[in-house]
Amino acid sequence: MYMSPSPIEIQLDLALRQSPAYRDDKRVREAVDEVFPSLVKLGEAGESQPLLDVLHHLQRRLEKLYGEISPEKNSVPRQFKAQFNQRLQELAAFNFIDANDDRIKGLGKDFQGKERWYKVPSWKQIRAAFTPEKLQRIAQLEDPILLLVPEGMPLADFIEKMTLPMNTPKKESLIVRIGDRVKVDMDAKGTCIAGATRYDPDPLKHGGTTKIDRLNAPGASGWQVLVVDGRKSSPQWTCEKSADDLLKEFRSQGFGGMSLEANFILQMHGKLLDERFNPGGVAWLLESYVTNFTSSPPDNDTPSRGGVVCAAHTAVGLYVSVKDPSEQSFYGARRSVRVL
Repeated sequence: MYMSPSPIEIQLDLALRQSPAYRDDKRVREAVDEVFPSLVKLGEAGESQPLLDVLHHLQRRLEKLYGEISPEKNSVPRQFKAQFNQRLQELAAFNFIDANDDRIKGLGKDFQGKERWYKVPSWKQIRAAFTPEKLQRIAQLEDPILLLVPEGMPLADFIEKMTLPMNTPKKESLIVRIGDRVKVDMDAKGTCIAGATRYDPDPLKHGGTTKIDRLNAPGASGWQVLVVDGRKSSPQWTCEKSADDLLKEFRSQGFGGMSLEANFILQMHGKLLDERFNPGGVAWLLESYVTNFTSSPPDNDTPSRGGVVCAAHTAVGLYVSVKDPSEQSFYGARRSVRVL
């Protein structure tokens, strides 16, 4: 016979099992589920002190898992302050911003017909945006690195700045090669989607948004602040998987992927360090889904559901292409946590 949960069980369930940490982290689920029956039993029996003792024990166990990101010891954001300053220097080196103007010119015009200009977010704004839930996800990344992504800038302008001589003594720029089916105006034409929940050209099914939609949203900042997997190579467990599979896994775990623009910022960082990210391997950029891509020959009318942008950093530069999301012979993907 089914018995409805008691009020104390409902309260404990809401407090312990409905959080993002419980949903996204197996270790948290195991710790909570281990003591949950005891908590319910003690609560229903009115044993308040033993109940508090078990809760304190659970709290100490969770703090051991996430000690560095607990609200009382919220020290992780401090490690990103130096990275924030470094990203500003890198943006200046590639002439995105300078000491006199820390704004970027955005794609298109606003509803009043005026040019869009977006100021770099301050560290104070970024620091305030680190929530415990975001920090719990960040703790799961491999060597997390903070990225400042001028997402609102037209892709064509973005690539032009990357390939011009740098504002450094070396003057060297990034070499970017664009595949035949990658169009630098795909953001302006609304054919490149971020935030998709599935790769489907139907806007009612892909669940994502175009850059134009995001910039037209109230309060749009034109910038993304991300923390991503920061090792030279994508996490090993993501390799040899399709974009379809990785998108599903990332979304179920509460992570985003990388966009083409975010990948460019990561590669700019590598350029100034004389390092390559994903050297020699083709990595999926899960947040850049091209709805009008077809893997069929141009004269073939076979319907296509679109493709996912991928990038390889080769000996001669960064090569960007689009592939069918069901293919599997790729070099994995990086996870991201959106901070701001």
